[in-house]
Amino acid sequence: MPSATVDGSKELFFRHAFSLAHDKKAFGWKLPLQQLLLLMHTDNYLSLVPGAAGWYFTHGLYAVLRPMAWMAGLKPFYDEYTPERLMGIRKELEGKGQKKTQ
Repeated sequence: MPSATVDGSKELFFRHAFSLAHDKKAFGWKLPLQQLLLLMHTDNYLSLVPGAAGWYFTHGLYAVLRPMAWMAGLKPFYDEYTPERLMGIRKELEGKGQKKTQ
């Protein structure tokens, strides 16, 4: 059985996902947008439409939602949810997200 690479990205995702759910009142109406931004930056894509068209639909939706999230003042990761030991992987994931939008 092949072993999975342990780089901390899954832990970073789950720490933020559970923290966002716990702090949902702080995000208010922006919570779904914040959750989608986290998904985008951690390469977790929703399958919203079945079949081959699903990829185009999902990525098109994310392309529209990403700038909306930043205009709403959201960011993919937050210091208070990120342990010091995961800061390196966080910066790497943030960098990938920046490259995707440029």
